[in-house]
Amino acid sequence: MRQLRDDTHLILDGEVRVYRRERSRRWQAAFNIDGHTIRVSTGKRDLAEAKEYARDTYLEYKFRHKNDLPIVTKKFSDVARLAIVDMRKQLDAGLGKKVYADYCVCIERYLIPFFGAQYAYSGVIRPVFPKVSGHPFRFYPATDSGASGHPVM
Repeated sequence: MRQLRDDTHLILDGEVRVYRRERSRRWQAAFNIDGHTIRVSTGKRDLAEAKEYARDTYLEYKFRHKNDLPIVTKKFSDVARLAIVDMRKQLDAGLGKKVYADYCVCIERYLIPFFGAQYAYSGVIRPVFPKVSGHPFRFYPATDSGASGHPVM
């Protein structure tokens, strides 16, 4: 068992550690879920409030894990894999469109290798994709081909 500092508090039978970093007035929380170490700042200066926040955050992450949602969704690859799983479930149930199989292949073969390590919400990915006409892979040819001289976005 690891040696804990004096200002470290354990809650939920030791599942969650609430501690303070050096030179910080706010409490931090750390816990493990499905092999992922999650560290969050509670943003609280009061220990009781920090423990409550840490407990709520831990339970939220447990809910994600229990319902097969991605635990960490910062990267494009995490979100893309979630979309692939959803499309495959729909295909297996006979509810999805046949084109979903092609979407899964394209996402796995082209998009994840190219965008996989980028943050999904950073705005870095959005400008790369052309304007969409309501369909995931159907574009406006006049404005997206570059031939008209119009900007892509």
